[in-house]
Amino acid sequence: MPPRSQHAIIVAVVAVGIAALAGIAAIEGWVTLPETQPPAAEPAETPRPRIAASPAESLLPGETIVEAPPAAPAPKAAPVPEPRRAKRSCPNCGEIVSTAYRRLDARGAWEVRVRFDDGTRATLRYPTDPGYRAGDRVVMANGRLRKE
Repeated sequence: MPPRSQHAIIVAVVAVGIAALAGIAAIEGWVTLPETQPPAAEPAETPRPRIAASPAESLLPGETIVEAPPAAPAPKAAPVPEPRRAKRSCPNCGEIVSTAYRRLDARGAWEVRVRFDDGTRATLRYPTDPGYRAGDRVVMANGRLRKE
């Protein structure tokens, strides 16, 4: 092993040893470490007393009425996105919810689930991949689906 590598290993061993001894000393309490303190909080405003404005407010000697501190401004509400609407309203328009290949019997079939704009749902089966994907807009015409 070249002498430079030996020197590097010796320096590393000494550094690890010193760090280990410092950790043991801190855990055992042989050395006191400075404690970190949280940042100083801003002093709270003391409420200002006010004098009773009317005789209806009766106070005992030494009592004062304290005004509430001003309320913090309410956070702004995030804008609510409007629901997605169909471009045109038709009872036969809808959106593909899912497509999946399923084994129903000896043969398989592609199931396409559609949610129509009027709230109804339908499941259609095709022997081959129909080419629809979730989110596609479709129209049911003459018992067949077609893309909008």
